[in-house]
Amino acid sequence: MTRYFKTGSVLCAAVVGLVSAVWIFSGTEADPSPSAVINMKPDGAAINSQTVDDSLSAPASVFEETGVDNEAFDPELNRQMVVARLREMFDGKLDHPRIQLQVIEKLIRYLKEVYPEAWQNHLMEYLTAAFPDQAKALYDQYLKYSQFTEWVSANYSTLISLNAEERKQLLWAKRRQYFSDQADVVWEMELKAEQMALSLQEIERRQEAPFQDKVNFYLAEINGIYDVQADTYRRSYQQKVMDQFLEVESVQADLRRMTPEARRENLTRFRAAVGLDDEAITRWSQLDSLRDERWEKGRDYMRARQELASVSADPDADSRLDDLRQSYFGAEAEIIKNEEHSGLFRFSQKRVYGKN
Repeated sequence: MTRYFKTGSVLCAAVVGLVSAVWIFSGTEADPSPSAVINMKPDGAAINSQTVDDSLSAPASVFEETGVDNEAFDPELNRQMVVARLREMFDGKLDHPRIQLQVIEKLIRYLKEVYPEAWQNHLMEYLTAAFPDQAKALYDQYLKYSQFTEWVSANYSTLISLNAEERKQLLWAKRRQYFSDQADVVWEMELKAEQMALSLQEIERRQEAPFQDKVNFYLAEINGIYDVQADTYRRSYQQKVMDQFLEVESVQADLRRMTPEARRENLTRFRAAVGLDDEAITRWSQLDSLRDERWEKGRDYMRARQELASVSADPDADSRLDDLRQSYFGAEAEIIKNEEHSGLFRFSQKRVYGKN
């Protein structure tokens, strides 16, 4: 019976180790976004999460060595599984500095789970087992990575005391100090995001330009910034591509001045230019119509509500207000009531055409 129990424990440990490896080493290595360490707080949280790769900021594994019977834990089997997973994800892709940092980050997260007190002692061991020819280069990246994160942590108070532009310049200076010419490659996605932000600011400055000219300028900027990756960027981040343009105030000013029909036509052309197919464009057009009706109803409701509120001596004001909400919103009346009691008046909020 003891022999069977130990065999079961070893098998259980292997399964738990495999689950842990798959959990931590899951993610999309094909989209090597900037490392989460770029904007790290002392506690590991991000100052600016916009450029943090979601796959790198996933929750850590629930597996810990202390959670498995020490007699059942098999370090060699554990290492073999992780090495196999690393090769599956990254073999043949390690020429890119961002990919190299992804390997380091994922492996460190895993080792901290399994060897919380001695994870550094195992880093080179795992790298050598997984990528013997590139292990030294990867470890050199780790050293630069470690020095940079230590600097960010030590200077966090200074960083948050700066304005956004000053912080950006200081971070870029330190990135280039530690990573030299590789910095622009490691943080390529953030660099492009910064260039895109400048393009959106330029659209805002072009307040007198026609709506379609702004669309043309925006799409040309995407092509110029992302170059051969422009189509992939538009497909992969379609919602973001639409939203960040529509959120520009000069764009919204154009849309507000249009008739509902003209607004729908211009939004349809914009979505087609971004790359939406006919089916998606039809769904968006239908949603626009529903939103128009809802906002019109909401504005009528707010006017009626204001008139009712002006009759301050009405002893049945609350009951009349309940009836008013019911007449406008039906089944949603109670939701609207609860929102208003919490101080939220949704139809007093600013409408962003094409988004809400």
